[in-house]
Amino acid sequence: MAKISQSIKGNHNVQIAGDFIKTEKLVKTTQVVHNPDEHITK
Repeated sequence: MAKISQSIKGNHNVQIAGDFIKTEKLVKTTQVVHNPDEHITK
């Protein structure tokens, strides 16, 4: 991580620095449950 240098002047100020963003890949899957008794066969 790179060195971060900040300065601020005044009142009621907020500073945030650093690596605080996290992203994740969301994977949705659909599962099909096959019941042979409920379907028409050949």
